[in-house]
Amino acid sequence: MSSTRIAEEIESLWAVDNHTHMARLWRGSEPVDFEKKASSIVQYLTEKPTIRLKVGGGALLPLRGFEYSEIIEALKILYGYSYDSLDKRYFQDLLLRILESRREGLAATYSRALDKARIEVALVNTPELRPELDRRRFKWVPFVDQFLYPLKRANKHLRAKASWTFERFERELDYVYQKRGQPESLEDYLSLVEKELREYREKGAVAVKVWSAFFRPLHFRRVDERDAVEAFRRYMSDKTVAEKEYVKLQDFIAWRIFSTCMKLHLPIHVHVGFGLANDVITLDYSNPLNLENLLKDRELEELRIVLIHGGYPFIREATALARMNDNCYLDFSWLPMLIPPRDLSFILREWLAWKLEDRILFGTDAVEAPWGTDDLLCVYGSRQARKALEFTLSETIRDHVLTEEEAITIAHKILRDNALELYRL
Repeated sequence: MSSTRIAEEIESLWAVDNHTHMARLWRGSEPVDFEKKASSIVQYLTEKPTIRLKVGGGALLPLRGFEYSEIIEALKILYGYSYDSLDKRYFQDLLLRILESRREGLAATYSRALDKARIEVALVNTPELRPELDRRRFKWVPFVDQFLYPLKRANKHLRAKASWTFERFERELDYVYQKRGQPESLEDYLSLVEKELREYREKGAVAVKVWSAFFRPLHFRRVDERDAVEAFRRYMSDKTVAEKEYVKLQDFIAWRIFSTCMKLHLPIHVHVGFGLANDVITLDYSNPLNLENLLKDRELEELRIVLIHGGYPFIREATALARMNDNCYLDFSWLPMLIPPRDLSFILREWLAWKLEDRILFGTDAVEAPWGTDDLLCVYGSRQARKALEFTLSETIRDHVLTEEEAITIAHKILRDNALELYRL
């Protein structure tokens, strides 16, 4: 059952996308042959392969029939695709439409995607925000993981396990060293990190991101400074640093980062729950309960922590953390790509049952996938998320949990107001 007024309100609202990777830019990455990539995407859409991909892709594959139907609607909205099906007859037409969408440049491409998705502001998680993007609409969320792994020789096991997903953070830290010089002590290094974080803020960052569940557990312990200093000193004197010593150093640096971010009013986005970008991440590493000590720390009570992707599959653990800690927020990006709107609505309904509507954040997690460009996933993800929210709120009205006016207020909070307040936009 759907409330017409709720559906219209959700459809018309200009949202704030809490988490996207649109126009992501990694320093040192190879230039992309967009025509080749677009051709691969159209081939996937028209051939509908049934192979399962273990890693990557932005959604679980293969796609189901209802997903292709929704993708067609997104193609019509974004590219003006005029057919009701996807098959090889329309390969060239769709390819030309996608290529034409980029003719005016990336600034126009991505602004158009936000318009079509009815997104006013998008928080882009990327090492570097592309200079051509409209800064009024695209806000920067840089990573801080590169700062957690300063001992290059000690990174050998991580480099071997996580390959390019770890090496790109090493390259980011190398870039910082080129700019600021090599630190000779832990004190120098912490000063360097603080300068970088302050520069992020000055350049417009509205939050920072921790992605390290893909490399190590998210439990960052309080560590005595002497242990961290000793690990750094041993490394600088060309001695071996044991893995357990290195983890202590990482933990110490993490707490310094969190403390600095709190002072700079930079919320922390943390990837929690399972992921598809590498084989190192485990459910144990990424369980949001690993963050409980951080959330409860009195010295960091003003730090805002956003659980990206809602911690799936640890939905109830994430819910309990948010209920017990007012500085904890729940983002449901990627989930609109991952599961159908009706199933996502069950998660949103549980969050509302615990009266968490002031700390729920809409997001798409739009990123390049085998079946779509990042701008297409922006439109697709926004549509799926809004459908899920419509199901959720319509049923709370039907069940007399909320009035229609209360439901509309909550729609505004989830789609935009919570983010506007959190990031001071």
